Amino acid sequence: MQHTDKNTSITQKHKLFWLEISQHINRKAYIFVFLFVFSFSMLFAFYTQHAWEDWYITYRISKNLATGNGLVYTIGQKVQAFTSPIGTLIPALLNIITFNSSDDLVLWLFRFINCIVLGLTSISLLKIAHFSKFYFGTTLLLIGLFAVDTKIVDFSINGMETAYMVFFLISFCYLLIVENHSLTFLLGLVWAGLMYTRPDSCVYILCLIIGILIFNPKHKYIKNRLHWIKTFIFSGLICAVLYLPWFFWTWHYFGSPIPHTIVAKGLLMSYDPIAILKFLIKFPYTMFIGVTSIDATFMPPYYCNGWGNIHIIGKIITLFTALYWLVPSKKFRIARVLSFTVLLIHSYLMYVTFGSFGWIAPWYLPSVAILSIFVLAFGVQQLSEFTLSKSTNYKLLGLGDIALSSIVTNRFRSCLQFFIIAILSFTLTITILSAYSLKIQQNIIEN
Repeated sequence: MQHTDKNTSITQKHKLFWLEISQHINRKAYIFVFLFVFSFSMLFAFYTQHAWEDWYITYRISKNLATGNGLVYTIGQKVQAFTSPIGTLIPALLNIITFNSSDDLVLWLFRFINCIVLGLTSISLLKIAHFSKFYFGTTLLLIGLFAVDTKIVDFSINGMETAYMVFFLISFCYLLIVENHSLTFLLGLVWAGLMYTRPDSCVYILCLIIGILIFNPKHKYIKNRLHWIKTFIFSGLICAVLYLPWFFWTWHYFGSPIPHTIVAKGLLMSYDPIAILKFLIKFPYTMFIGVTSIDATFMPPYYCNGWGNIHIIGKIITLFTALYWLVPSKKFRIARVLSFTVLLIHSYLMYVTFGSFGWIAPWYLPSVAILSIFVLAFGVQQLSEFTLSKSTNYKLLGLGDIALSSIVTNRFRSCLQFFIIAILSFTLTITILSAYSLKIQQNIIEN
């Protein structure tokens, strides 16, 4: 019996990697994760000095507001030339605080705040991993991919609102996974935060709601689908109370509650419901054979220019995360919700970006990338738990006695370890190369 236990136990090689972090996490772990994510993002900013072209457009509006000329791009013309309220109002406040002394100082302060937001997001991720009883390897995959993802980092330090979009999306996931008796109120706050970050967040919220109602994930304070619906209705009312003042004010000030940036892009789109339905039905097939946002999820911005066929690796990973919802699992229902949401959002992004631009707009992708990272982590966790289960019996598969079973499971765990390390190395390499490219771009084009 002792010999059998020895053969079926986890070897010393795997013990640390497959250790449940829930039993070993402490305040130092949270501090370390925060500092790592914050420092990596700031280092990326110092090296690349990257400032997105939209930053210069939006900051001009912010500066006009701060100097008393109104929330406009051109003084006297009330055009809502910005999309993100948060991405416009925070720089305006920073301009006031710094007495309009330096535009570069405002940008660096905005970068600094955004990196703090990314750090706080990583703490939420670690708490989710803790609550979900993730293994160390799975937690490393979750936080590591988030920390070094090219577009999440770049669009957070180059003047975009990405850090806040990611923060509120993860907060949404946090409330779905980590049980909280104030779920209704907090969901309303998070939804309002998303709407203030980007008005099309209502699409992301709706996609997540659809996934929740389909897969009905377990929650301590939610009994059934009807209870979910009631919760969403009251959360929506809270969100409305918080967001409608801005909605009506912009309607009064600009003559339209919809940003003119969205109105302009919408002029190039078709709103024929039949055409939209055909596109959505066809997309699951298109994402396999065509070039879509699926290919670009884990790639650098504008990866088509000089990156060769490396996007195939990212495409395979993203296809897994977009189709994971097909895997039956009661324990990982929340992962199926997020996976189905990934598919829906990619469908939305493809229709919007290709309809407006004719190409994939990279600044939309960090929001769906973080959800894909979540699904990937849950998928690896599920595979890990299966191989670590004492009930795993390879005799049923004709693989011999229990000793052979132990060998097979250990090798499978080694493969999972290799995958985690390989995908992290792959993502980090892309980010480092992208940083070099963006530094050159900043010097030659933007500056």
